[in-house]
Amino acid sequence: MQEVQSDNLAEVLKDNPKAIVLFGAGWCGACRLLKPKLSNIAKEQTDVTFLYVDAEKSPQSRELADIQNLPTTVGYVNSKLIIQKVGSKEEAIQEIINEVTSN
Repeated sequence: MQEVQSDNLAEVLKDNPKAIVLFGAGWCGACRLLKPKLSNIAKEQTDVTFLYVDAEKSPQSRELADIQNLPTTVGYVNSKLIIQKVGSKEEAIQEIINEVTSN
């Protein structure tokens, strides 16, 4: 999983047609638990780019998905938000992966 270092998610999405973005924060326990799980899934999903955005440090990127709660995982296809789920349930993550890979 690639960490977006600058507040430039919109630019990163242009270079990655299919992307799943985890919005988290350093203080968020559920985010810290979900991040390594997504990193492992990312190794198996070669046709999708997995990204991590620190929502506290990236307000413009956070606005792209109107993030209100953390963790939030968002699926993008061709820079368009197609699915968004709050929380860390594995069923929700799998639903996002299925939606992104089928588009």
